[in-house]
Amino acid sequence: MFRKLVQALFSGFNKNKPAPDYEAFIKLRQQAQTDREASLNAVSSDAREMTYSPSTISDKNIALDKLFYDYLFGESLDLGQTDMLTEFVCNKVEALLNRPEHILRNLPALPASVSQVLSLLNDDNFDTNQLLKVIEKEPAMAGVIIQQSNTARYRKTDQEITQLRQAFVTLGSSGVREMVLNQFIKQLSPSENLYYKFFGQKIWNHSYQVANFSQQLAEAQVLPPQNGSAYFVGLFHALGKMVIFQLMVEAFKYVSPDSKPNTSSFKQLVQSHQQQLTIQIANYWQLPKSVISGLDYHTNITEGELNQCLSEATKLSKLNLLYQAGMLDEKEYYDYCRFFRFSDDALDLAEHLIDQN
Repeated sequence: MFRKLVQALFSGFNKNKPAPDYEAFIKLRQQAQTDREASLNAVSSDAREMTYSPSTISDKNIALDKLFYDYLFGESLDLGQTDMLTEFVCNKVEALLNRPEHILRNLPALPASVSQVLSLLNDDNFDTNQLLKVIEKEPAMAGVIIQQSNTARYRKTDQEITQLRQAFVTLGSSGVREMVLNQFIKQLSPSENLYYKFFGQKIWNHSYQVANFSQQLAEAQVLPPQNGSAYFVGLFHALGKMVIFQLMVEAFKYVSPDSKPNTSSFKQLVQSHQQQLTIQIANYWQLPKSVISGLDYHTNITEGELNQCLSEATKLSKLNLLYQAGMLDEKEYYDYCRFFRFSDDALDLAEHLIDQN
């Protein structure tokens, strides 16, 4: 998606200046990794665990974010010295992020059919016939809906579902909304890069989890018609993170195919730009104002509103994934829940997630 954009980014050097010495960058990076591994081997396992224990960090938000970014992208290679290759790539990508119009122009447009379906479903009194006519015009969309209606999650009988109307009855409006959004979102995920497959999939799993948790919390708190937007907001909330990750993967492929963007510099770049870019993409796609407001959950949280659901769902997903990965134990998990002062509904969901694991 961003290959040409990245190639243009790195090919636009001033001819009067020498080109960056990529090989020297790579050698320094490899040496830093070797030194770091040697250093870790000299430290006891107990000491290493203490370094990353949330109990040694006063700010729980910072601690959780650090753990979660290590979960997403792997433990940082940093060893107290500058990784010139990452610094160079980060500086170029950050310059691009400061001019997001170039990124937005390379994103796929939100199809009119997706906008129509979502708009109809957000109306409690929507016309089913009108909705089905819109879906019928998009064979791929209709195919996904029929296919999903035949999965064990939805189909309750032995009879195969072959008609769109029957599939709609089986899935319900929330199920159709989920299928439509998921189908579009998958277009943004490249499949050819193995590093992207491994780490990028974690971001998508997090997004799907946040979407489901947001919807469950919205339904528990009885926030109609917002519960329809809750899944939408949850699914889209990490889009900026995914786009930046794609840019970094493409950039490293261009300058050093064997290198991986997993240093602290990269994680800080994602952290500082991802939410703003997500909101810029939402505006570019002309998403509903309620969705854009819900995405602004870091600075604009109102009790009993959609952004509170997203904020709690995001933290719950991070805690759940870290617990599943063995990066948090049960005591640490509940310590975070108490620190964040979750609503009763969020606490109930947190306990349910522990019971499931």
